[in-house]
Amino acid sequence: MAPENFILSTCTPADIPAMVELNLSAFANDPLSNITMPREMIGEAELRRWMSQFIASFFEKPEVHFFKITETHTGSLAAWMRCAFPHVLSEEESEKRKAEKEQKVKDKSFWPKGANLDVINVKFGTLGQLKEYYCNDSETYYVQLLATDPAYQRRGLASKLLKQVLQIADRGGKMSYIEATEAGFPVYQKLLFKQVDIVEVDLSRWGGKGTTSNRIMQREPQPIL
Repeated sequence: MAPENFILSTCTPADIPAMVELNLSAFANDPLSNITMPREMIGEAELRRWMSQFIASFFEKPEVHFFKITETHTGSLAAWMRCAFPHVLSEEESEKRKAEKEQKVKDKSFWPKGANLDVINVKFGTLGQLKEYYCNDSETYYVQLLATDPAYQRRGLASKLLKQVLQIADRGGKMSYIEATEAGFPVYQKLLFKQVDIVEVDLSRWGGKGTTSNRIMQREPQPIL
């Protein structure tokens, strides 16, 4: 259960504007995000429009679940998470999604104008391949995104959100899977996720400094005490 001054519940489409703002704040200083989606190139209004549309598309997928933590006193959104529960798609739906995924790669108009398509292909293309290798959709809880407002960080909210799903996974004897940023890696380790692979991106190729990484992590179901 979340701390007394916070409420844990599910997100609805009405939360999308607040989810967008929180996401922009949470990753404002992330080097890879800034190279992938440079605000000065895309523009603030276009970036918010695209992100709103992108988040909304996941509400249409029945296997995707959203959770949020809200501060009781202010009603402010403090953190949110998107997770795909174990599922089996029909053959028709599977083919449809495969075609949509391929179209996103070919159709540059899917991404906001000004996005760095080269780094998007390097990062998300590799992550997608590893997800297919390590994550069995019918047996795994896939934590797709987890964001905490900087004003509420270091209060254990990310762990509270994750535990909501991990408890379900443990009860069902299912694996969990996440692609950890450098900042999130220590949090996930404490929750018994283990690194199985890593994706490193050399930011200097696009004018950045050094490298950044996403660690591929899995968590075995734990005994119910």
